[in-house]
Amino acid sequence: MVLLEEIITIAISIGIFLAYEWRLRKLGAASPMRVTRSAHATIRTQWVATILSRPGLEILVIQTLRNSIMAASFMASTAILALIGALNLSGLSNSSNSLWHAGTSIAQIMQEIKLLLLIGTFFASFMYSSMSVRFFNHTGYIITSRVASGEEAQRQSLATAYLNRAGYHYSQGLRTFFACIPLLAAIFNTYLMVPATLLLVWSLYQFDQLPEK
Repeated sequence: MVLLEEIITIAISIGIFLAYEWRLRKLGAASPMRVTRSAHATIRTQWVATILSRPGLEILVIQTLRNSIMAASFMASTAILALIGALNLSGLSNSSNSLWHAGTSIAQIMQEIKLLLLIGTFFASFMYSSMSVRFFNHTGYIITSRVASGEEAQRQSLATAYLNRAGYHYSQGLRTFFACIPLLAAIFNTYLMVPATLLLVWSLYQFDQLPEK
């Protein structure tokens, strides 16, 4: 019975987080300038158009993209360090630890599930952040390359797509990392997961709204 209650609690928490993300995506699609994620995509699109319409700003392009790459690299490094910490927390390197061996109790099985979710969260954050670095790098190549006459529109479209993909991956890496909060709470007590998820959603809501003028 306790196992079922814990599974339901975890499912409710994940459902709350996914429902918020779904609502945010729908709101961004309907009113792009009401949500920071879609507003940032619009700003990046305008930045690419401005840069490509004013030759001689290559140094500005490199500096701006370098700052973005550094931020994404920092996030990837933080995620991989957190992943290592979670693996150490699991006791995987300790052969005498019974957590990952057959015949464990129901409580230990639930602890394994929580730790696996936490490890998966950090790994996903690392992957998203790493892919963000990759797309930021390629955006610099596209913007600073010379193209034949008549291909400028194609280059702008490709640069915009790459830059927005990089921004999307960075955003997802950051949000995935934040998802560790309810999972960490669940390791101490599964029933803390729902309140922690609600706190996380409330915090994200503050970040996801555009600042008032």
